[in-house]
Amino acid sequence: MTREYPPHVYGGAGVHVDYLSRELAKMIEVDVYCWGEQRVDNGRLHVRGNRPWELLAAGAPEKFQTALEAMSLNLLQVKGLGGVDVVHTHTWYVSMAGFLAKKLYGIPFVLTTHSLEPPATHRKPATPPAPSDSSPSTAAAAAPTTISSTAPT
Repeated sequence: MTREYPPHVYGGAGVHVDYLSRELAKMIEVDVYCWGEQRVDNGRLHVRGNRPWELLAAGAPEKFQTALEAMSLNLLQVKGLGGVDVVHTHTWYVSMAGFLAKKLYGIPFVLTTHSLEPPATHRKPATPPAPSDSSPSTAAAAAPTTISSTAPT
């Protein structure tokens, strides 16, 4: 269970769950419950996205919106966990569903807390320091660099 799953990934938890679920699905059935509209059935990998119940958070102060959305999805998604062997949750957004599955169904529960921070989209981007002089070599060294890699699938 996770808030982040492709294509809605904004941090390390989403990347972690993406790779972990694909690798596990090579050996066992894997059901991923996440936030969004995803519907994937690819061999042993099954992804089910859900949207928060908007009425639960309607009218609440903005600072409570995400917690109420998380609660609505936790309650919705715990209904589908009765037949699973183990529940592994990632981040606080989905941890209540794992806890409830353990209590209601007696299912082993694993919680991986990747972060307690708000989503990366809420953080201010870092600003690179200004170069100390205007020489081309200094300007090139101070320019931001983007490195991307694709891990093997």
